[in-house]
Amino acid sequence: MGYRLPPLMWLRTFVAAARHGNFAAAARELGMTQPAVSYQIRSLEEKLGVALFERHARRVELTRLGRAYLPTVQQAFSQLSASTTGLFGLTGDHEVTVHCAATLASLWLAPRLADFRARHPEIDLRLYTSTWAQANVPARVDVDIRFGYHADQGSDVALLKRERLIAVCSPSLSAEMGETPSLAACARQELIFIMGSDTYWGAWFARAGMPGVDTSQGVKVDNSVAALELAAAGYGLALVFETFAQPYIQGGRLVQPVAHAFDSDAAHYVTLASQPAGSRCIPFSASP
Repeated sequence: MGYRLPPLMWLRTFVAAARHGNFAAAARELGMTQPAVSYQIRSLEEKLGVALFERHARRVELTRLGRAYLPTVQQAFSQLSASTTGLFGLTGDHEVTVHCAATLASLWLAPRLADFRARHPEIDLRLYTSTWAQANVPARVDVDIRFGYHADQGSDVALLKRERLIAVCSPSLSAEMGETPSLAACARQELIFIMGSDTYWGAWFARAGMPGVDTSQGVKVDNSVAALELAAAGYGLALVFETFAQPYIQGGRLVQPVAHAFDSDAAHYVTLASQPAGSRCIPFSASP
């Protein structure tokens, strides 16, 4: 016998929206974006052929059919939960602990978590971050994301993503360097260094055909976010991973004055950090 049911995620979103009377609040509870909640509710209404909510400026209200449908859906979820717990002994959702550098978490991982939550509502994430990805790793980690060389990561790792280094600065500083800034103009600016990657500026200029540039002076910070913020404030040029710079470039806070870039020899790797040697790598798909 076939069941003509809407997707369970749509129904779960319907219950959350009805409970809060607000799509934004439902989105926060479910770890989704408000547009994603609106899309799922609209899809559910189209599937059923009726309107479940009346939309107001700052709230939503169940329609007559929405009020009639809600208790049935709530009861179905309660029965399903009770049956699953009784038969299989599951007392809660799955929890996954992730550890990575704070910059990667803020600028690359965080924008992807809402989509992950929508696809895997049964998984609760616990995210630990540190300035240096290899430092302060919690006792239990399911997924550890590190930046380095493959040979340093052990045998059981999977490549997450490679990185390109680009120079960025504020739009005003770029304008001061001329309509078409040159590498020579860049060399005359204040340079922002990231500790642990101090030699990158020299390599960047050398690969552009300017090996003699003095890269011994400049301000040093301990993470890429600080470098990006200093550059956005007009302090100077920062040399950062293109992945980290993209949100700033897309938001208009930073520009790339010259097109020159080079690929880093190191990369981001992902592994099951707390598993014994020879354990299976987590399949991790990611786009820059």
